[in-house]
Amino acid sequence: MLATIWSPAVVAAIAGVIVNIVIRYVTAPRLSPLLRPFRQIGPIIRTAAALQAILPAEAAALEPMLSDDVVRLRRLRRVARWVAHDPVTSDDLTSAVYESLNMLLLLDVSVLCVASREIVSNGGALLRMVAVVGTVDAAVAVASYREGTADWTCRCAASVTRSCRTRFRILSSSHPRMGSS
Repeated sequence: MLATIWSPAVVAAIAGVIVNIVIRYVTAPRLSPLLRPFRQIGPIIRTAAALQAILPAEAAALEPMLSDDVVRLRRLRRVARWVAHDPVTSDDLTSAVYESLNMLLLLDVSVLCVASREIVSNGGALLRMVAVVGTVDAAVAVASYREGTADWTCRCAASVTRSCRTRFRILSSSHPRMGSS
């Protein structure tokens, strides 16, 4: 009795695996360029969540917008976590299970479908979040640059508006060998 039930089930499972492997092989060249940008979404959302607690008083106008966007993009963050799986950073067993599930169930394709819907519905929030994180990153880069140029004298003014427009003005600068400009 079990032979009559299990035989067709095993044949169907093997056929499904073969079909999924063929689909995976055919779609892999097209999926790879799409997956790379999705791997950056998780770290950007995580960075924005961490920035909420450390924004200085000058950038307080950004905090309510940032906290709303972090909440709206929670689902996209979970989806991006699956896409961002790096087999190099995990153990062999976890990587094998992940790749097997991905091969058998075409999870990358499913995740991209869900993520694309999330981006369509929350694209504005994602763009605002990228702008805020980019603004803070630029401010940190300028501060780091200024700290590294102890020989230089540079007076800069920076301001951040609610619309994430950052204004950097160099008021004056000089280099020890070139004089002031």
